Parts: sequence; structure tokens; C-alpha cells
Amino acid sequence: ITALVMITILELKVFEDNRKWVGEHITATSIKEAIDNLPVGICCYEYNGQVVLKNYRMERICRAYTGEPLLNAVTFLNEITKGSKQTEKGTILQLENGEVFTFSDRAIGDKESNLRMLSLVDITEQYKNTKTLEEKQQLVAKLNDELVLYGKRIVDSITAREILDAKVKIHDELG
Repeated sequence: ITALVMITILELKVFEDNRKWVGEHITATSIKEAIDNLPVGICCYEYNGQVVLKNYRMERICRAYTGEPLLNAVTFLNEITKGSKQTEKGTILQLENGEVFTFSDRAIGDKESNLRMLSLVDITEQYKNTKTLEEKQQLVAKLNDELVLYGKRIVDSITAREILDAKVKIHDELG
């Protein structure tokens, strides 16, 4: 029984030391947790489309857009490229739920690396603010056009009144 107690104590000590080591060092799990907590959708993949690493956000965006899990990044990239629209600020993708993303795809690593990274950044708030600002600018432009027209009418009215006053004055002086 003493040997059993000693082995149990030794196992608990090893378990505690292992837990301390994991808590103090960067592990593959901690890197995955950090990537999953990013506000950006990230997918690293090989040129053939095989996904090497993806975070929860990218998976959620893929399911929201295609209705399927992200299994082939090249296929997903082709889908979002077809469904996106080009603006002066870049390429944007709008989901049915109203979320708007801008995306980029680039090679990562050195020249011999076979990896690419697809990232999607949520720009929903900026997109809505831009649309609101554009609507307000159109309203201001319309009001400006109306004010310019109103100013011209005032000038025409004042000119006509001055001509009429001059005619009345000449008529009164002559006779």
C-alpha cells in the first residue's frame, strides 16, 4: 500500500509539473487558441487547396456563405471571388445576413514554400457608415443644386426689379 501511495504521489507531481510547463510555454494548442480568438478569418492552405490551418471565424464565414464546411480553400476562394464586388476601396464580400468582408489571398513563407493565406476582415460597420455618408452626400449635393437655382432666381428677380424701377424712374422724369 505504501508503494501504491508513493506512485500516486509521484504521478500527481508529474501531472502538476506538466501542467505548469504547459501554462508557461507556447504550445501548438495555445497557438491554435490564439488564432481562433482573432477577429479576422484566417485560412492557411497549400496550393492544391488542402487546408492546413483555419480559425473558427473563417469556418463560420464559409458555412454562412456556402452552407458547407471549409474543406478546400481554393474552391472557397473561387466562390467568394465570384460573389464579391469590386469597389474603389477594394474587393468586398457581402453575406446574406448583412455582414461585409474584405479579403486577401497571398503566398506566405519563402519561395520554396507551398503555402498561401486567405484572410477575411469584417468591415460591416465601416461599410454601413460609408453607405450612410454617401446617401448624405447625395442629399447635400441635391440641396446645393437647389440653392444654386434659388440664388439664380433671386438674382434674376432683383435684376428684373431694378430694370422695372429704372423704367418707372425714366417714365416719371420724362413724363
